[in-house]
Amino acid sequence: MFESCATTGPDSLVNCHDYTPFQLLLFCGGCWLWVVAYIVLLVRARRYKFLEMPMIAGAGNFGWELTYSLIWGTNMGKIAFWAYKAWLLLDLVIVYYLYTWGDKQGWSPQMRVYYKPMFILWTVVFVALFGVYPIDHNDHTIGAITAYADNLLISVAYVYMITRLTDVRGLSPWVAWLKCIGTGTNTIFMFLRFPEDNFLHLLGVILFFFDIAYIYMLSLRRKRQAAGIPGVPPLDSLEPVAYPTTQGAPYVGEALS
Repeated sequence: MFESCATTGPDSLVNCHDYTPFQLLLFCGGCWLWVVAYIVLLVRARRYKFLEMPMIAGAGNFGWELTYSLIWGTNMGKIAFWAYKAWLLLDLVIVYYLYTWGDKQGWSPQMRVYYKPMFILWTVVFVALFGVYPIDHNDHTIGAITAYADNLLISVAYVYMITRLTDVRGLSPWVAWLKCIGTGTNTIFMFLRFPEDNFLHLLGVILFFFDIAYIYMLSLRRKRQAAGIPGVPPLDSLEPVAYPTTQGAPYVGEALS
């Protein structure tokens, strides 16, 4: 059994030659949890006409997934590579929704005028950065450093976004937990597989704390909205999330209390 596993490689379902079965379980499991998170995110986006992936995070995500699905890939086997492909396919829809509804994410009316050009610009920037980085830098063959830099951007952007919103119906607790657990299993993998890369470990620890902070903040916001906020739809309302405004319903700039 172990001999047959050792004869596998990057073109097999799983690469047991370079990674242990436990490492593969941690990494591939975390990757596919992110696939589920994307699906939940898209279902809720259609329901509320609101895309919860923060704009700059979505641009970075698409830049990473485009380059690592089509150019750089992974040596962990087909199960991991299919996850990369699934991310890219789902991200095509995410990018469309982000372009269409992303300016509801707490942007002021003045900034909404520039939202779509900014989104396009940031997407081009991240495609260029993630496409070029592995040429001259060690990215551990799986895109580890760039993925975690992008992941930290996502986690920080989520925390920043929720501070600008009062109506949190479009923010899913399922997505929050799936991305936290999925990234958490990947971080354990990073510690086991790349024990010498302290920078990568630090990125994983920092983004974990941001993920936990976001889950806590979202829980507080949902409890507050469930209790009722004047001018804001109840938590069980299925009406589309409105554009934020500083007049009338207090969608922007409220404290977390």
